[in-house]
Amino acid sequence: LITIPKSVKKIGESAFLGCKSLKSVTIPGSVKKIGREAFGTFNGGESAALESVTIADGVEEIGEWAFRDCKSLKSVTIPGSVKTIGKDAFVGCAALESVTIEDGVGEIGEEAFSDCGELESVMIKGDIGEIGSRAFYDCKSLKSFTIIGSVRTIGEGAFDAFCDCPSLKKITVRGKVDASVKKQFGLFGEYKKIKLVQGWH
Repeated sequence: LITIPKSVKKIGESAFLGCKSLKSVTIPGSVKKIGREAFGTFNGGESAALESVTIADGVEEIGEWAFRDCKSLKSVTIPGSVKTIGKDAFVGCAALESVTIEDGVGEIGEEAFSDCGELESVMIKGDIGEIGSRAFYDCKSLKSFTIIGSVRTIGEGAFDAFCDCPSLKKITVRGKVDASVKKQFGLFGEYKKIKLVQGWH
């Protein structure tokens, strides 16, 4: 167990990379950035043991590959203070079952949650500016994806962001959907049989 002191403003690049016995970490709101490859494992190395991560409101950026291959991590909540979830931030978190993204998060980066094979549900509790290219690629267990607010951009196309998600049948957006996103789904739905459901159905 590691509790980051409130005097810390940034967790540097590779700060805890490859710490095989680290199972739990609490990151206070004083930390503005979680750096590139801060946790997780070396590419192709032994799986990290991290089971629990608490990210407090106040953190503004989660860097690229920050939690890569944390294969014991089962759930994560991203506070609304986070503006960017970086590229591949949670890639390969094989046991991750649920993701909650609080209102205020601006961008889910490219392949941020790709290859999370046990991920079943994603809840975005407010507006989201962009869901990046292949953000949820190969999440084969993903069944529920809900955005309480509005969505402006989905990657290079809806098909691209949710590629290889065979269990996903619908994406629910309670708020406004940009016209370009609707057009994407019009094309996407014909091929992948994923419906865009808008409003409080």
